[in-house]
Amino acid sequence: MRTRLDAIFISQQVQKNGFWLIKIELSQFTELAIGTRFIHELNQAWLFQKQSIYLTLLSQTDWQNLQAKQVFSLELMPSQLAFNPQTPQVWLGSELSQAAVFDAAKRWQQSPKPKAPMMALLHAQHAFMFQPKPAKFLVNINAQVIGAAPLLEDWGIANRLASTAGLPGSLEGDLADLYQAWLLAYQHQAWSVFGFLPKHQYQACLKLNQAYPNIDYQVQPL
Repeated sequence: MRTRLDAIFISQQVQKNGFWLIKIELSQFTELAIGTRFIHELNQAWLFQKQSIYLTLLSQTDWQNLQAKQVFSLELMPSQLAFNPQTPQVWLGSELSQAAVFDAAKRWQQSPKPKAPMMALLHAQHAFMFQPKPAKFLVNINAQVIGAAPLLEDWGIANRLASTAGLPGSLEGDLADLYQAWLLAYQHQAWSVFGFLPKHQYQACLKLNQAYPNIDYQVQPL
């Protein structure tokens, strides 16, 4: 169920390849689950990071009609996804839904030890919001797939990338191709799989998962 919230616009910063990070301050404290989305006029953004009433959102458009310290109203599309750092988990993200992966990663990084391992698989049709770097953490997928998101690695999370455009260091293909490679390597372990994916990617990954009953597929379709 959608609700409306009042917020104060703080700033926005352009990222690589047409992505924007939007910073806002909520008028009151509100619990927000991973995968929460926001709509302002025709602009949609995903929750990227939350610190009390201060939010960072990921968007593919700038909110150019807003000025610093301006009070405005936006629509909230809530998520019901619960986060538990004690569950061994891998997160899937594509395009804007990568924001949910970064949000989950930051919550995991801030969780007290001991906690279960976390990994991430990211996909971009053409380009990522970050500059991929050679991975520091070993992932038993494909020796040629060595690109990773530096921020996730800074937080201690192994990750790998796929791109339909065949970006250097990324698996050339869709997210399902990367997920299949991950399943082949990690099928003997009990993992939970989370994320928010367009229906075609959701269905493709779900179909692959059916051969591995010990992998708990909890991805949500968009």
